[in-house]
Amino acid sequence: MLDEAFAKIPAGTSLILHSDQGWQYQHKQYQRMLREKGIRQSMSRKGNCLDNALIENFFGLLKSELLYLQEFQSMEHFKQELIEYLDYYNNRRIKAKLKGLPPAIHRQQALSAAWIIFTSKYCLTFGGHFTVWLLFLFSFIFLLFWLL
Repeated sequence: MLDEAFAKIPAGTSLILHSDQGWQYQHKQYQRMLREKGIRQSMSRKGNCLDNALIENFFGLLKSELLYLQEFQSMEHFKQELIEYLDYYNNRRIKAKLKGLPPAIHRQQALSAAWIIFTSKYCLTFGGHFTVWLLFLFSFIFLLFWLL
């Protein structure tokens, strides 16, 4: 399975693979294969589940909201359902901790707010309100391209 994943990963992607300290992840051959592909291994420290809390939470949701609710006819069927779930999770599934927004919209609003604060703080010293509006326009265009 690792060989199949490696075949699909372009060289130079600088991936980080995070896992727990299971024996298979500590195996020297496994670690060597990751190093040769340029993948940095990240493991939780022993007895510290907080290192892994974010991804464990996500996998828990993935299991309860996708895997345990249906049987998959094939690997292709699973892949399609997974892609649909990831789209749902990022773009439509609201989270109370994100002010009732899906992650993608919350991230977009946070970036927009940060950019507006930055431009209003620093750009007034470089030419007044015209500069602020110009930078706001460029940031809006940047966000549009980033989201597409």
